[in-house]
Amino acid sequence: MQIPNLKFTFLFGFLIGILFSGIALLIISNSTDSHKINNKNTDFSITLSASIPIIQSTPLFSETRNEGKININSADIGVLEELPGIGHEKAAAIITFRSKYGLFLDINELLYVPGIGKNLFDKIRDLVTTGNE
Repeated sequence: MQIPNLKFTFLFGFLIGILFSGIALLIISNSTDSHKINNKNTDFSITLSASIPIIQSTPLFSETRNEGKININSADIGVLEELPGIGHEKAAAIITFRSKYGLFLDINELLYVPGIGKNLFDKIRDLVTTGNE
């Protein structure tokens, strides 16, 4: 009885394992890249937040106005619309940004809100506060 070459057997098994792992990854990748649900592409992903309960952040400063300035961390759409150049859509964008990323720590963070550029920011800079200043 002849003993098979262990190096050859190990190498062959190792290569077959890599091949099957690669095929499995391709199948999984193709099946999760995008699914058509109601004719819409939907990407699926698992994030840490899926397992952690969502905690709503509440403004530290409940005052909407502070020394005549509008607090962007607590103002609602109606109050934000009082700012020059801020209509309903931009006010909603500010609130959406605040809900998604948390309270503004500095008024300069308004520049990250879609629709608010440097010119508009310069117009409202002296009229807003975060309540942290």
